[in-house]
Amino acid sequence: MSASATYKNETLRREFDLSRDSVNADARTVELCFATEAPVERYFGNEVLDMGAQSVRMDRLNRKAPLLVNHNPDDQIGVVESARVDGDKIGRAVVRFGNSQKAQEIFKDVQDGIRRLISVGYDRTGIVSSKKASDGMVTTRYRWMPTHIAIVPVPADQKAGV
Repeated sequence: MSASATYKNETLRREFDLSRDSVNADARTVELCFATEAPVERYFGNEVLDMGAQSVRMDRLNRKAPLLVNHNPDDQIGVVESARVDGDKIGRAVVRFGNSQKAQEIFKDVQDGIRRLISVGYDRTGIVSSKKASDGMVTTRYRWMPTHIAIVPVPADQKAGV
């Protein structure tokens, strides 16, 4: 399959580590990293989410996108209060946990360092570039749109953290 045919109609995910130091217990908020340009090996080759201003559509995250458990749309525990891409090309967000019993339980696990892994759900919206290495592996940089943030047990991208 060609690189240009692989980006449409697929919602993918990446995961990151969460630090207890970024927790504001009174406001029930956490600042976290949700994306970097670290390559992730997929079935079609290496995928890089381009963090350039022209490549990331942040509007959906900044309209109170959901904070989910395990990417389950029926398991919302909070909202994204704000999201940005900083000069170091790391996507960061402040998320706020709700008041439901489950949201409180998960927030307590975050505070205690039990739940540390964060994932971003996203849609690829176009290709910035695609290069084939000498070993035959293709690395493709994508334009993309984050759709939600989730707390998960298993990470894909180990390069980012809070």
